[in-house]
Amino acid sequence: MPFEFMTFNFCYRLLILSVLATSFHLQASEMAENTDNLFSMSLEELLNIEVETQKVPESFQKVPVSSTLYTHEQIANSHIVDIYDLAEFVPNFSFRPSFGKLLERGVTRGVANITGNNVTGIFIDGLSFSNVVSSISLQDFKYVEVIRGPQATLYGRDTFAGAVNLVSKDPLVNISKELSVTVSDQGFSALTASYGKQYSDSFGIQINLKHKQNAGDYNNETGDGGGNLNQREHQYGHLALSYSMGDFKWRTNAYIFADKDSSFPTVMQSAVQNNCYLETRRQYYCGILNQPKSQGQNNTWLNGQGGLWKDAHLLTSIMNLQLSQQHDVSFNFGLLDNKMSYFVDGDYSDYSFSWIDVENAMQTKEADFKLHSVWNKSLETIIGYTHYEQDTKSKIQSFLDFSGTVSPASDSSSISNVNYSALYVRASYKLSQAQDIILDLRLSQDEIGFVATENSGIKDFNDNKSKITYRHELHTNNFWYISLGEGNKPGGFNVNLYDKEFTDSLDAELVRSYQSFDQEKLWQLESGYKGLSADKSISTKLSAFYTHWQDLQTSQSITFKLANDSVKTESVIANNGKSKNYGIETELIWMPSELTKVWLSYGWVKTSLSEASTAAQFELLGDGDVSGNVVPNVPEHTLAVGINNQFQYNKWSVSPFASFHYESQRFVAEHNLAIVDDISKLRIGINAQRSHWEFSMFAELAQNNGYIESAARLGDPLTFFRLRSFGLTLADKNRFYTRLSYTF
Repeated sequence: MPFEFMTFNFCYRLLILSVLATSFHLQASEMAENTDNLFSMSLEELLNIEVETQKVPESFQKVPVSSTLYTHEQIANSHIVDIYDLAEFVPNFSFRPSFGKLLERGVTRGVANITGNNVTGIFIDGLSFSNVVSSISLQDFKYVEVIRGPQATLYGRDTFAGAVNLVSKDPLVNISKELSVTVSDQGFSALTASYGKQYSDSFGIQINLKHKQNAGDYNNETGDGGGNLNQREHQYGHLALSYSMGDFKWRTNAYIFADKDSSFPTVMQSAVQNNCYLETRRQYYCGILNQPKSQGQNNTWLNGQGGLWKDAHLLTSIMNLQLSQQHDVSFNFGLLDNKMSYFVDGDYSDYSFSWIDVENAMQTKEADFKLHSVWNKSLETIIGYTHYEQDTKSKIQSFLDFSGTVSPASDSSSISNVNYSALYVRASYKLSQAQDIILDLRLSQDEIGFVATENSGIKDFNDNKSKITYRHELHTNNFWYISLGEGNKPGGFNVNLYDKEFTDSLDAELVRSYQSFDQEKLWQLESGYKGLSADKSISTKLSAFYTHWQDLQTSQSITFKLANDSVKTESVIANNGKSKNYGIETELIWMPSELTKVWLSYGWVKTSLSEASTAAQFELLGDGDVSGNVVPNVPEHTLAVGINNQFQYNKWSVSPFASFHYESQRFVAEHNLAIVDDISKLRIGINAQRSHWEFSMFAELAQNNGYIESAARLGDPLTFFRLRSFGLTLADKNRFYTRLSYTF
């Protein structure tokens, strides 16, 4: 175990014990009432919660964007813990682990990153920090909003498909004092402690701590070295400070995360199962990938230390100043220091000779300045400037073991950096009492560079993106809208193609043409309706969209001859193909009484991938056609339906809940031959609350226990030893949870 993790572990336990001791010695007069009463709101009040989806305060019900909002109280009552849980409630949004926490990426409205950067950005208080999303507890936030569709004009890079915005609580408004413990039948346990205090009308503080661990869902059956797979330990600390003086408000949040995961529940499907194109050099599997009956990792040479270590420190600060009745300014600033290393069995028990050791260190800085002005009853504007920097150091080592003799197969290190600056403008103009039009524009420069061995490169992507929205209010709490917006995903470099020497000029020209790749682009047309019934018991949200997506970044392989006459094949990222996506989303909430809520969310998307002929496809199919013609890793259907109820029993407030979640089948890779089967899950439970105590029992039951959660066609660096295979990531097994909490 790394020294940094041991130090953090000791300090963390000391801190959590200090908070527990402090909490138990609180006097009754100091016990502030928890102000999170969102569950007691009517449907109308819930829908009119103030959000800043468009970087201006407005009612959620009036935002002309397809989005899903979950408040702190809804997250707690539904036992939503992380981004994976949240995705199961949101239409046309999928977020699945892939190879543990290494390749997890969101898919929104059929737009997925086949390779490269994330396309659904994760924001904390409006600042982009996608790399820590799997380590964050959503229950500590005021609300979480999933915004579908390109958001480049307001949120910038990494919002090609959409954005997830996590908004922190203000200790001057929301504080909590709580202890809780959660256990399950699969060796899972979680301990949380929170303490908040408002020292005056001007200053408040909140501390949240969590320790979570999982004993491991899977036995190491087929690999050597024994042990369990999917063991996880997570530690999390959060400090929030809030200060207000007159027209000035300041809020800062400090987060620390530490993850230690054992070898991932990942299985390499062996070459024997390949059943397509057996006469070609690359053999592929066709049809639905089968759930493995056993799994394992080769841990002997790893000494049981395989897995992932991750340590991150995040600081965000938000300042607001009301200059006058018409103008206010805000300044958001964030720093992230993220270190990660993983050491894994490189072939996932197919053979016993390959290991991979990777170390990453990433530092991110972001600042956003915004001037908001309300000129009159008709015109409202925003002028803002964003600057983002990210530096990443990466070291990758591969090892081979031939008959007990371990030797390094490859060793590479690189430094990459991103410098992004953008000016954005937004103008909202009221055409009449019932109509308004919104114009958004962003001018940006993305500078991407790298340094590897004796080579380096730098490339600028200058871009401008716009969006226009028309909103028409039909009557109170009912309106329809139509919008047309653009998005882009940055390009980059294929660092592995540098430092090559050639004698053939054609080979040299081929390699140079693939040394960098351009950005992806799309535009999307969206129309939607949001309404509340006359009796204010039914909320309806409908939206339809069409997306034109081009210059997709896909994985390819190129073959060339070096100066020493050896033939080399390298995997690269290249712009290849386009897709036309279209679909719908609907979200319904029905509250027949103040104590019963029935809800439904459904998403459907159809993707049409074309002109995506890669070298592998040519080799397999001859004509470069794509069997299936759909974007990989995209579920066509997403569905969630549930019911929440509340009643009194003696002095207990009892709240049973149940929900069903479904994602349809997904193709795995660009050639669209292998399929991950559909996923269906039932979440069911009951919460009981009395005075300061709350007791919960709930379960997560999948139709197939330990199902395949995601899969990837692997670019095999050792092709001469192994036929092309698929890596399968297995989900957590079914669990039954019990939770007990005490609120001071």
